[in-house]
Amino acid sequence: IVDGNIKQLAIEGNDELTQVTVSMNQMLERIAGSRREIGQLNAALQAELIERKLAQQFLLYSSQHDALTGLFNRTYLDEALQKILRQGAVGVGVICCDLDGLKLVNDTLGHAAGDRLLQRTADILKAAAPPQALIVRTGGDEFVVVLTEITETDLESIGHKIRDACRISDLMELPLRLSMGWRYRERCDPGSDDLETMLKDADDE
Repeated sequence: IVDGNIKQLAIEGNDELTQVTVSMNQMLERIAGSRREIGQLNAALQAELIERKLAQQFLLYSSQHDALTGLFNRTYLDEALQKILRQGAVGVGVICCDLDGLKLVNDTLGHAAGDRLLQRTADILKAAAPPQALIVRTGGDEFVVVLTEITETDLESIGHKIRDACRISDLMELPLRLSMGWRYRERCDPGSDDLETMLKDADDE
């Protein structure tokens, strides 16, 4: 074997040693063929494993995200809320938003126009909230933002950023109206219904 390649033996003469050499060369050819087959099978296996991993990642992403906006979905929100419920959290803020008039836009201008409003809403929320914020589309026209380790001033600032962004957006495209409420607690204790109450109060507001 030289540099990973199998080299055949030189054949000289026509005696028993020559026959042995021929047999050995034939064996080496079979080994080389087997090595090629193993390499091909290994490459195919690696490609299949990569494909399966990508498929699993896609399925996981799809199960946790809204297809239209790319935001997290209700399923992921429920999991995140359960984690906060078990562990507790400090500096907790929630913002609940409804996109007003979505049904009217869908009925009069078509669902494509309604989808653009939903995507703009998602962009506004992502731009206004910090990177660690959990931003969720919970229903057709409903959105929730959950934040931890912030101050009440931070939460109010985010709410005002969202409102300002909606006003600026109105100057360029279809009017975008959000009904919005928020709540803040310095602490949500493990096992309490604090966060659930906050979400309900913010949604009612």
